[in-house]
Amino acid sequence: MLRKRLLRAGLLLGIAGMLTACASMSEQECLTANWVDQGYRDGSRGYPASRIYDHQEACAKVGVRPNQPLYTQGRNQGIEEYCQPENGWREGRLGNTYRNACPAHLESAFLRQYHEGARVYEAERYVAELHNRLRHLESALIHEK
Repeated sequence: MLRKRLLRAGLLLGIAGMLTACASMSEQECLTANWVDQGYRDGSRGYPASRIYDHQEACAKVGVRPNQPLYTQGRNQGIEEYCQPENGWREGRLGNTYRNACPAHLESAFLRQYHEGARVYEAERYVAELHNRLRHLESALIHEK
């Protein structure tokens, strides 16, 4: 029962994620885009450089083409902030996926902390799973009496 609910919830989240990924920007955002700012936002959120292609696809519908040099300028600034070790720990701790976005000079320190945070995340998930099993077993024992 619990597995079915978790599977269903995961499936719904996956579908929602795919739908969101289909349109990286709205038509209005495309028409009014500041490409330096958009690149900065994407970089500071850990998106890879290829994210511009998502914007290119989304904005083609309204005849807007991203300004790649300006986008790259902003993204380079944002990714420098994102790829800091303390952010790596936070991303891992939250269970977020690393998108291979950090430049080589920042990646090893970022990933070291990311993996530490991910260990904490996995340990907490395991403890929560054990608590769920314990509750189910206690409930089964109560119902058997």
